[in-house]
Amino acid sequence: MNYKKENYRDILLSDLGLGLLQIKFNRPEHSNAFSQEMIEAFSHVVERASEDDDVKVLLVSGEGKNFCAGGDLNSMQDRTGMFEGDCAKLKDRYQRGVQKIPLAMEGFLKPSIALIHGAAVGAGFDISLMCDFRIGTLDSRYGESFIHLGLVPGIGGSYFLVRALGYAKALEISLLGEIFDAKQAHALGLLYKMVPAKDLVNEGMTLAKKLSENPTVASSYIKRAIKAAYRQNLPEQLELLSTYQAIVQNLDVHQQRVGKFLNRKRPS
Repeated sequence: MNYKKENYRDILLSDLGLGLLQIKFNRPEHSNAFSQEMIEAFSHVVERASEDDDVKVLLVSGEGKNFCAGGDLNSMQDRTGMFEGDCAKLKDRYQRGVQKIPLAMEGFLKPSIALIHGAAVGAGFDISLMCDFRIGTLDSRYGESFIHLGLVPGIGGSYFLVRALGYAKALEISLLGEIFDAKQAHALGLLYKMVPAKDLVNEGMTLAKKLSENPTVASSYIKRAIKAAYRQNLPEQLELLSTYQAIVQNLDVHQQRVGKFLNRKRPS
């Protein structure tokens, strides 16, 4: 698709082969804090990648010393860009702007991985929560820091955090707004792995390649089912699963995988 060839200023795109697409935030001089161009480009690429059959796994990372610092404090103070306007205009600007990101990520039904180094705070932390897997460096740090600025998590941190950790811990992290390190994030179950900085890319690639080898339709349906499970009762979830199972059991890849599994199990 042509979106891979477009030139973006505030994100970098890399086609890593094997169906792996990397989006890298590219405002290192601002700790990868959001710009309007970054917001538009990121949501646009995720939406296009969602429709691109050649993309199997999405990796999200940051250029420079940090993953993403969220909102730009200078723009907040000056009330410019995405922070400009009265209540009605700001509400509309959020919905037409930065809130495109969580909607795009929630609609991305292929595996996604956040590769985190340095700071992932505020909206940057929230974006990491939108990914299915998070790998963080030993020196990475995290925080839902909105409360210290008298703000709420405007791009959906409350939605994603409570699903990752449950009500009590999500409220604790959000109301205290404390910055915590990789060991704490790993202990909470927020990190799939914590690794030395030199190993971050390799660990991300290893996981991405493993995920890319899974049957595409089954992987997508599993992700859909788990997302739906938050709002469904058991009969509704079973109804959905029976539908998905009926579809995937009639795909060639299912028979191929069963055959391979049986061949591995047979004694030589």
